[in-house]
Amino acid sequence: MGSLADLILAGMAGGLAVFSLLAVPLLFWLHRLSVQMQAQSKEVEHMRRTMDQITRVMMEVRHER
Repeated sequence: MGSLADLILAGMAGGLAVFSLLAVPLLFWLHRLSVQMQAQSKEVEHMRRTMDQITRVMMEVRHER
């Protein structure tokens, strides 16, 4: 029969193993989410610039009439 210290150490080692098994996929998922959000941010910025250009052209046409 193990001592209380051995049981505590075994519990801590098991907890660390479970944490590491969960942490790696979580970090990978967070990284993928970050990459997707960066790409989406670039798309939104591109759309905003396009809309600005369309608005400018429409304003110029309107002033020329």
